[in-house]
Amino acid sequence: MKAATFSTLFYSVGIVMNGGMVSGQYLRHDGDDLHRPITDSTALKEGQAVTCYEGEDKVYRWEEGKLRWYPSSEIANSYNIRWRPEMAHVDCQHLEFGEDMPLKTEHREAQDGDIVTCFGHEEKVYIMENGKLRWFPTPTIAYSYTRYWRPEIIVDCEIYPFGPDMPLNEN
Repeated sequence: MKAATFSTLFYSVGIVMNGGMVSGQYLRHDGDDLHRPITDSTALKEGQAVTCYEGEDKVYRWEEGKLRWYPSSEIANSYNIRWRPEMAHVDCQHLEFGEDMPLKTEHREAQDGDIVTCFGHEEKVYIMENGKLRWFPTPTIAYSYTRYWRPEIIVDCEIYPFGPDMPLNEN
């Protein structure tokens, strides 16, 4: 792989999956054409989210040398909550396809201090505090507690009690 600057390696592109906007990048292996998708599978990372140049409406997981389709964003989130910004746009014509991805149900339990979101309600972000989920009603409130308030894990919120919403931290 030829050395390149960050600006020559990535090019943002938006695609639609199950009615919602997701983001991704055209990954490239040289500096010739920003709009050419990657054609070399060795540039893909294990577990990376992938869209195909020929069919941008589907998102796959690159796993053990095969593309495995995520039938929903909920399933994609169950494997990697940060799959959207890590997505690669590739030429899939010469890649092998595997079985569809099932919902991953094995998750660690949330612990105090974890920033989490809930299956099926990924738009809300919580912090686990004293065994209770406490919602950050706004990004400003979340940022007043921590700079890194993006969810670390996705949980089944039906098994956790909820505490009061988090107020603005003025300290």
